[in-house]
Amino acid sequence: MQTVSCLLSVACGNLKVVERPCYRCGALIEEGVPFCAGCGAPQIRVAGQNLEIEQTADEPSSRESAVAPVHYHPGIQWSLALRPTVIAGLIGALLMFTPLGVFGLSMLLAGAVSVFLYRRRSPWVNVTTGAGAKLGVASGFFGSIIFGWFAAMLVLIFHAGAQVRSVVIQALDQSAARNPDPEAQQVFQYLKTPQGLAAAGIFLAVFLLIFFVILAGAGGAIGAVMARRREGR
Repeated sequence: MQTVSCLLSVACGNLKVVERPCYRCGALIEEGVPFCAGCGAPQIRVAGQNLEIEQTADEPSSRESAVAPVHYHPGIQWSLALRPTVIAGLIGALLMFTPLGVFGLSMLLAGAVSVFLYRRRSPWVNVTTGAGAKLGVASGFFGSIIFGWFAAMLVLIFHAGAQVRSVVIQALDQSAARNPDPEAQQVFQYLKTPQGLAAAGIFLAVFLLIFFVILAGAGGAIGAVMARRREGR
């Protein structure tokens, strides 16, 4: 009986799970797990190549002094970028109703915020200037949609449709008074009709979309450059 107990203890000892730290983030990983649950770093050998990076004798032993490598990704992982760009677009759309929206500064800020949020969610991915611009463009697209929705809701809530139409017609009359060209007068008269106002509204929506996308894309590129300079790359 004692012999059986010894054999069982030896077998249990052999079945003990072996853990080792991830070479990138230091989290403990069970032997045989292909990827780190914390940072997603590969932990196994593939096609004869050793994907594990072990510490050498001259490397720092403390986790704080070791610098994790930054991996370049050929493109943006949109499954991880969707949420950051939507949040950044929402922030930019809300700031459009503040003084920051006068010169489009809110959209520049939204583009930079989209890069910050994306890198915070994917710290192991390096965001190039082009990738930052793409993230900014996405945030500008969402920002324009959200801003248009908010503006329409405010007009409906405060029953300001008639007031907005009156302001637009007044602006058209002032523009027509400064331009005596007969063809221009016909255009102004058309724009004051319901069909003309609808066309002007569509034109304004397209203009705002382009305006938001361009500024947010520039903000994303600036945010990527600033992030790389801060990390010394």
